[in-house]
Amino acid sequence: MIHTDGPTRAGVTMEELTRIAGPWKSVTRWRVTEFDPPRRQVQQGEGVSTAKSMAVIIELSPAGQDTSFTLTVRYTPRFGPVGALIDRAVRGSITRSQQRSAQAFAALVARENSSS
Repeated sequence: MIHTDGPTRAGVTMEELTRIAGPWKSVTRWRVTEFDPPRRQVQQGEGVSTAKSMAVIIELSPAGQDTSFTLTVRYTPRFGPVGALIDRAVRGSITRSQQRSAQAFAALVARENSSS
């Protein structure tokens, strides 16, 4: 994060430097549109030149003794058929990046649970 309005709540905005693919980075701006802690958070974003709209949905739900974590990234490519080609080219990189974020979150949760 390079800027935030403050603690997470509906309406808060944030800016981050986002790696799109390889060395390609973009400053993305996010607004929290839904915030129901600890179950759900939705962020609407902009700032990636190849995407018309972007959303990140984070959901937590009980799964027996554990917690299920779902991270969904939705976006609409721009530029018609050319945008579809770009989308296919960067999709793997985006997926890997989101998987790393999910793993980092799981590690943070595990550390917090072991210290309490």
